[in-house]
Amino acid sequence: PSRSYQLKKELREMVFLLGIAFIGVVTVLQSLVWQAASLGVLILLVAFAVTVRMRSRLSQRARLFRHRGRRRAARRE
Repeated sequence: PSRSYQLKKELREMVFLLGIAFIGVVTVLQSLVWQAASLGVLILLVAFAVTVRMRSRLSQRARLFRHRGRRRAARRE
C-alpha cells in the first residue's frame, strides 16, 4: 500500500481512539478549561504516536528493500 493510504489508515484509527478518549475525559472533568487542555494533550499524543508508527513502518520497509537489493547483487556475481 502507498504511504498516503497507510497514513490515512493510521489517522483514522487514532482519531477514533481520540474520540473515545475525549468522551471519557469529558465525563470525568467538569471544567471547560480542563476539557480543552486535555483535548490538546490528546491531539499531541495522537500526532506523536502516528509519527512514530509511520516512521517505524517506513524504516522497516526501507530495510526490506535494501536487503532485497543486496541479495540480487550477490546473485549476479
